[in-house]
Amino acid sequence: MEEKKLIEKINLELKEKKIDFKVYQGCECNILKDGELDISNEYLKELDYVMAGIHSSFNLEKEEQTNRLIRSLDNPYLKIITHPTGRLINMRDSYDIDFDRFLEKVKEKNVVLEVNSSPVRLDLDSENVLKAINMGIKLVINTDSHIVEQMGLMKYGVYISRIGKAGKKNILNTGKVLDF
Repeated sequence: MEEKKLIEKINLELKEKKIDFKVYQGCECNILKDGELDISNEYLKELDYVMAGIHSSFNLEKEEQTNRLIRSLDNPYLKIITHPTGRLINMRDSYDIDFDRFLEKVKEKNVVLEVNSSPVRLDLDSENVLKAINMGIKLVINTDSHIVEQMGLMKYGVYISRIGKAGKKNILNTGKVLDF
């Protein structure tokens, strides 16, 4: 856990300099077919936050896929579900899940849902953002950045969230990315 020690050292230096900033250590895990996470709890418990998403077995039957997501929420270290519907615009439809049942468990477990700002994902869409907001579920807007230049994608997640919060029809279901 060299990384953890380095982060602790940096945070101590920031505190000593009275800089109001903190570095966190976290990861994104894979949700396996059985709903377990692909990283051991022994490791996860050491992190400040744990995100998890589905990255394989996209075409399970509705009940199996729903149960998979719901089982993942039982992990005590899981804080955020990433790209909760799995859609890739013009490439892959959302997972076939009972989204309302999933949201009920998300609320019960107090897990946060990601609004993914990547123009190929825009997942959650504005309709699901509104459902989550109306249920009191917390959302986090994430860029899904893999390089620094992708940080500018944040605006798309903000747009989707604003549309959803306003309760407007999902204008982005067409798969076209709109620049407001």
